[in-house]
Amino acid sequence: MKCPASPALSARAPKSSPPPAAQEGILKHEEASLAIVLSAPIPPSHVDVKEYVTWVRANISHPQVEVKEIFNGGNCYIDASGPALTDPKCFVVADLKTGYLPVEAEMNWQLIIYAGILALKHPAYSKFSLVIYQDHKAKKWAISREKLLRLYNSADEHAKAILNGESTGNPGTHCSQCRGRAFCKSFKNTTLALVSHCSEEEGSEIHLDQIASEYRLLTEAKFFVSARIKALEDTIMNTLGTGVAIPGIRVHYGKPSLVWSTDNLPKEFYQDPKPITPLQARKKGYKVEKYVKNQHKKPTIKLQEKISWPIH
Repeated sequence: MKCPASPALSARAPKSSPPPAAQEGILKHEEASLAIVLSAPIPPSHVDVKEYVTWVRANISHPQVEVKEIFNGGNCYIDASGPALTDPKCFVVADLKTGYLPVEAEMNWQLIIYAGILALKHPAYSKFSLVIYQDHKAKKWAISREKLLRLYNSADEHAKAILNGESTGNPGTHCSQCRGRAFCKSFKNTTLALVSHCSEEEGSEIHLDQIASEYRLLTEAKFFVSARIKALEDTIMNTLGTGVAIPGIRVHYGKPSLVWSTDNLPKEFYQDPKPITPLQARKKGYKVEKYVKNQHKKPTIKLQEKISWPIH
């Protein structure tokens, strides 16, 4: 979690199915939670989950699994927490990681936010141990209560600034992982600022001493614009899937020479991997148009009319 506003923004996004890797991670977290709280059995194939649960039981007294509200309406899922078995003044907050990318415990903002929430709930503890369990080992970071709350409060202020569009929020490639970027004012402001700057530079001469800086700027603009388009497309398809029309937007779906189009696209049509034929569309009462295009395996979003978009 590189952005403290991400949980609140993601809570506003339409529900969608996570990718297979994320589904596996969710399943392992659920297995770990049931094993910690209810001593439920763990499948033999999930060795990493079993090792994590064993570590939790050996290091945390009466471990708890909690779901807590985070900044401005988002939720966080705290894998395991509780007093340290070896130090009654220390509180342990652990997070299981199942991905292949290495994650560190030190200055891990996700853990800092989780631990900060628990520090406010448990004022008696003066020390905190933040733990990432990944790749069969525990990575630990010891932090005082004062420093933890100072970092937590700065994250809270930063989240509010991002949600209000008052901060750029240091957007970057991590924004592509945020389900709520379509609702992020800071992400939108950054995108518009980059596009505006690039449009001002269009047609100007290329100077060798400026190539590196301009190339970096344009590649950043390309990322933000592409991510913003993807966020809008996700919102369009989820909205049309609920039967709500979007002014100026329609979706095409069908075969090369004929497609059917509609403002209200039933969910089962765009989730079906096999395209519906124009004849089937006519039978269902949808408008069929002549439209020369390669066969679509996925719906194609089209504007109903040319829209001018002034950039200020």
